[in-house]
Amino acid sequence: MAESREEQHPTKGDPRLAAAPSGAMSVLAFYGRMAGWAGSVLLLAALFWASIAKSIGPLPIKIIGILALLCIAFWVYSNIHQLVVAIRTRGVQSALNSALFSVIILAILVVVNYISLRHEVFRADMTKSKQFSLSDQTIKILKGLDQKVSITAFISDEQYNADKLRALLHQYEVAGGSKLAVKTYDFKTDIDKAQEYGARFDGTMYVECGEEGAKRKEEIQGGTEEQITSAILAATTGQKTRVCALTGHGEVGLEGGGPDKPSFGMLKSILQNQQYQVDTLNLVTMATPAVPSDCKLLIIAGAKYAPTAKEMKAISQYVDQGGNLMLLLEPPPAPDFADLVKAHGVTPLAGQVKDPLSSAEGNPQILAAVPQDHDVTRGLQFIVLPTSIAFDVEESAPPPSMPGAPPPPSTDKAKPLLKTSDGATVANLAGRRGPFSVAVAVDESPAPPPQMPGQPPQEEPAGERKSRLLIVGDSDFITDNFIGMLGGLGRQNLAFAAMAVNWLVKNEKLVSIPAKEPPERPYSVTDAQRRFTWALTAGIVPLLIIIAGVLVWWRRRV
Repeated sequence: MAESREEQHPTKGDPRLAAAPSGAMSVLAFYGRMAGWAGSVLLLAALFWASIAKSIGPLPIKIIGILALLCIAFWVYSNIHQLVVAIRTRGVQSALNSALFSVIILAILVVVNYISLRHEVFRADMTKSKQFSLSDQTIKILKGLDQKVSITAFISDEQYNADKLRALLHQYEVAGGSKLAVKTYDFKTDIDKAQEYGARFDGTMYVECGEEGAKRKEEIQGGTEEQITSAILAATTGQKTRVCALTGHGEVGLEGGGPDKPSFGMLKSILQNQQYQVDTLNLVTMATPAVPSDCKLLIIAGAKYAPTAKEMKAISQYVDQGGNLMLLLEPPPAPDFADLVKAHGVTPLAGQVKDPLSSAEGNPQILAAVPQDHDVTRGLQFIVLPTSIAFDVEESAPPPSMPGAPPPPSTDKAKPLLKTSDGATVANLAGRRGPFSVAVAVDESPAPPPQMPGQPPQEEPAGERKSRLLIVGDSDFITDNFIGMLGGLGRQNLAFAAMAVNWLVKNEKLVSIPAKEPPERPYSVTDAQRRFTWALTAGIVPLLIIIAGVLVWWRRRV
């Protein structure tokens, strides 16, 4: 009979499980409760600290966590009787079952999330501006890779945009498939690997392609989509596009030189990030002036003096043989290169343009030119030109079309890119008003063959290369000083110049990869909305709570 009583009361022999006297708490239980509260506070502090540091590695976090676990363990030991009794109750058992079920569901969600991150089964970008998606041009390039490419990135947790860079690289890894491998190392801890690649700065990336011994490697600082995609193109093709900037006639320089010596160093950096090779070209020092054959684009920006006859002959031959030209002019007395551009249907108008209806900062000489429909200006709102001349663009009569058929495409080689408003005027040109063209694009390539309804567009026929020209009535709009004065508006000018270079060298793969920035959506509250919110929080909600309380009290009363 004694054994049966022991079996019915298995906790009788353990003094720790003996019930405390009614209405009293043992010293051990008291200190255990205090330790439990202290352990809970320390555990929350450790978790909060770890969330800020993004790691549980620091020694203070580990010490606080260990102390928290010891305090909680002491609480469990000192209150084991109460815990055993509580666990045997039906309510606690139901709560434990529910908690176990919740843990199982949470574990399933974690596993599914882990698998989706590793294999990217489904992904949707719901943002309006597609902030978390690669552009169509980048995806097209990645899908068309015919050789394996690797991206090695050195990013530490202290890098200011580390999470953004890792997310961007993950998008490349998913879109590239088996042709693109991405490896990420910590710049601060993986020192041997960083020294192997020669990485000197946090956030450095290397794009590699080719077999061992003949591997091509491109280095990137910053890691924007434009930079990575351009580096992939440079690594897979094995060559960079060379751009030459003419010097020797007072042109805008490539490097900064102070207020008295304007330069377009910002544009040069953008072009170098797109894997262009930007060099200077001085025809004056050549015995026989000639533009190098490997120069895909010649830039003449803000020449104050006219080139010599031999130089002009070399420039004309370069353009006639299919070379591309970006010509950024200045108001008189600067040369307007009329003899060169008239052959392509563009005539410069002598005199500076003023536009009181479309100006910046209230100055009619600072134009806010309106972009026209073209690949170079796609997505741009307006371009600010501090001073500019205008152009007459030769336009031919539209070709005849069949009744009911859409109008045939224009056969004009020269097309306006930027225009003024109707109220613009040109100095020394009385009696004539706008709109005037202040930027023109010329494409000497043959017109594309007609496309039949329902048929894919036909490829351009092969043959000798044809030149492209882009002529702007101003050169100061891309200088570092003017871009700095414009602030955020200067991005439009830089984007226009960069896309113009891509269009001129027929690099349309990068024509429309603008930098993605989250749209600004300021939230403003009207007086009516403010009064409604105050009435809701200060009047309606408390009144409903009072009414609910009175109803509950009345039901219990009766």
